[in-house]
Amino acid sequence: MERLVLTGALALLWTTVACQNACNSTSTIVIAFPELDPPNKPSETDPVYTKAILTNGRPFNVSFTFSPDDKRKKFPFDDYFRHNFSASTNSYVVSMKQGIDRDGKTSSPFDDTDFINYTMYCQAVDGGTVEEKKLAIQILDVNDNAPLFSFESYGVFLNEFAPVGVTVLRGIVADDLDAGLNREITYRLTSVALGVPSVYNGTDYFYLPTEKGDAVTLIRSAVLPTLSLTSYYDFYFLVTAQDRAVPASSQRLGKTSFFVSVLNGSEPSVGVYYPSCIQPVVPSPKKCILPRYYTSVTFGDTSEIKLELYPDPPDPNNTGTPVDIMFQDESLINGSQTPIVSIQETLPSNYEKVFTVSVTQVGKNNFKCELRKVAGKALNSTSFKTLQISLEIDEDPLLPEWVTIYVMVKGPYAPVLLSNSTDCYIYENATLGSRAISDKSNGGLYKLMFSDPNKYSSSPGILDVTVLPGTPFTVDNDGFVSLATGALDFESQQIYNVTVSFLRLKYVY
Repeated sequence: MERLVLTGALALLWTTVACQNACNSTSTIVIAFPELDPPNKPSETDPVYTKAILTNGRPFNVSFTFSPDDKRKKFPFDDYFRHNFSASTNSYVVSMKQGIDRDGKTSSPFDDTDFINYTMYCQAVDGGTVEEKKLAIQILDVNDNAPLFSFESYGVFLNEFAPVGVTVLRGIVADDLDAGLNREITYRLTSVALGVPSVYNGTDYFYLPTEKGDAVTLIRSAVLPTLSLTSYYDFYFLVTAQDRAVPASSQRLGKTSFFVSVLNGSEPSVGVYYPSCIQPVVPSPKKCILPRYYTSVTFGDTSEIKLELYPDPPDPNNTGTPVDIMFQDESLINGSQTPIVSIQETLPSNYEKVFTVSVTQVGKNNFKCELRKVAGKALNSTSFKTLQISLEIDEDPLLPEWVTIYVMVKGPYAPVLLSNSTDCYIYENATLGSRAISDKSNGGLYKLMFSDPNKYSSSPGILDVTVLPGTPFTVDNDGFVSLATGALDFESQQIYNVTVSFLRLKYVY
């Protein structure tokens, strides 16, 4: 595991009261507008998109100009905003004139547009000193994205004698590009009547955690004794992901379909085996339920390598030692033929030719399977952290055995800090949950940004963020530093050294 440990200073600020003059003495002005997807334009009469930046002093007698450097920003001020004196409100105002999408292209907060900072100069029309001010415009999230699953449908084969509690499939999660409650997701299984005699409602047989999704587990025996032992059947249900936006009427919903094909467990068939695997309810020698392995490949490596496979669940008596995929074909007579093993699919798709699989007979009806990465091929995509390989062992087309292999794409480097500064500030009268700001003259929130060299752009959860004990501060999932416990007192302590640890998990699948 690679770890980055960052120690930064957090300074306490004295609360001050601004004096009044033509431009007001406030050096940093913070206003906020709701996001609006381009090319939409806000209505000039909508008060939500007009905010006062100067209400005291003499707002009718000032002029504002902006730094030439602002023209080189992603959102040049004159292209997206206007400023003028409003006689109706007796204030100097800034209005949004062009829509800005707060949400980035991925669910990671690193490509979001939360704040846009400008430098402006204020001067009284009748003369006086030119005052430099910072204008921080916050773009507020609007719940304009529904949770999105990686795939439109999921499917898995399951032996009818699988024990209750077995994990049928992992990785059933959705991403949401929004922020806050708008990106927090609740999962549910929903029944759908297809009108097909051999397809049954799966919501009574399977479970998915409401808060986090991920693992679909069997909660009731999949054996349906009323069916013929020579047939196999399906369970079907929808998985829905709904955000927690407020009010509830603004919540959005995403969905995907899920098929579980239940196979006859009584017929002789191929059986994969390893000591720590999940065993069927009806004993069957050398046969695992949903055999799974995990391995890793270095990002960008083009060499040919044999993949070191580790069983899932891990073998407590042989931890840390790679194993071979071993299987037995109960239907063969005197080992007269070798079963066909093939890479049926990868998730994400189109990586089937990056790997090869070979089979060697190691005894009567017993075989060993080896998986290799091809020379000249590399896993160098920036859009995923784990690749799933599905192997099919096919001696009987009606009773195949499926083996799942999770390939973690790893890098040789520790996580990287992206923030320009490790120093931030907070006022002594801050309440619990208050966030630190980036500097004393700029009221913008301080955002701790970090990245993994492998650039898993769609996977913000690969780093485990921990604040070491000893200070009253915490860092949330979006990288904001906030007050977690207690009250602050400027006179007793002005500086806190906060140590934050970023740990990249060795295997995530």
